[in-house]
Amino acid sequence: MDDESSSYEGYPEVAQLLPQDSDPSTQEQAGYLEYVAEREPSEVRKLDKIELMSAAELCAMPAPEREWAWRDWLPLGTASLLGGPPGAGKSLLAQTIAMAVSKGLPLFGSETQKMSTMYLTCEDDDGELQRRTQSIAASFGLTHHTFDNCFLRSKVGDANPAICDGSFRMTPNYYELDWWMEKHQLQLVFLDVIPDFWNGNEIVRQEVNKFVKGVLVPLAVKHNACIVGLYHPSVFGQTRGKGTSGSTAWEASARSRNYLTEADKNGIRKLSGMKNNYAGLQDIYLRWVNGALELTEQSYTDPDLKDGGRQKLGKWATKLLELLDVNGGEATTDEINKAIGSGNKRDAIDALTARRLIKVDDGIVILLEP
Repeated sequence: MDDESSSYEGYPEVAQLLPQDSDPSTQEQAGYLEYVAEREPSEVRKLDKIELMSAAELCAMPAPEREWAWRDWLPLGTASLLGGPPGAGKSLLAQTIAMAVSKGLPLFGSETQKMSTMYLTCEDDDGELQRRTQSIAASFGLTHHTFDNCFLRSKVGDANPAICDGSFRMTPNYYELDWWMEKHQLQLVFLDVIPDFWNGNEIVRQEVNKFVKGVLVPLAVKHNACIVGLYHPSVFGQTRGKGTSGSTAWEASARSRNYLTEADKNGIRKLSGMKNNYAGLQDIYLRWVNGALELTEQSYTDPDLKDGGRQKLGKWATKLLELLDVNGGEATTDEINKAIGSGNKRDAIDALTARRLIKVDDGIVILLEP
């Protein structure tokens, strides 16, 4: 045992794991000791801290009920996204949700759980927040005095409101937010808009994943909160009607993503659950009335807008976009011929080129946005 222990010189944590009277009892334990011996002492964990739990053991414990800030839309303990084109009303919607949840008011046909909330914005100043508060309160048949548990904070004019820099170092704004969440027991926080709160690259998968799962989610877990990032869709995302933006890691790392369309010719907006890991997807229809949003039974009429506003893509242009999406963003003209036919290829390419969604380079059609 003396010889064996000496091989772990400088790793007292490892030496303590070695059996005192016999060889390691299992091959698994011996393999673990070899593994940790190659690491710095600060990295070493004791065996009793990495025990696995079987499905049977896990399910023998009481399972907590899933908690929602806004039932079937915004789950607690994780990060969510709320997107929409500029001017669609997502800031108004975010503040409406925050105010409703702060009092546990039913909202657009779904229940809310009463909790402290916060709407943190880099888009609108205090004056706009005041006017919006009064309109939203009136839409609930209440006054602004009622909403003493919904906190509003404008960062307009702040040169750097980011909570995390490009190297993933937490900024003073992060610790300020953490402190606010602790002090006021905030469980629903809106960040309007995400690019203002992070200095990283929103189209690099690894960076997006690290920001959401390494910055937002731990904060949400710590406070049993839902942190909702507001965003604008890319031209491609708006064109497809899916509302995506930047890397697909945004969609993958958030547990729910909701998207508000711009208003149709009748002023109707559609709020769609585009992704939800814990509930079914749904659509509701909203209209703007006296500075607030209200639920309507009037259906949303697709205004056939694309690229922020021209005309709907035709069948073959849509199929070409789908092909490029599947192929990782590019395809040869031969591949396109096989997929949609040579007669339809030219019209499809012309339509997408005119909208600056693709370019053609030496016989390769390349998607310009992820």
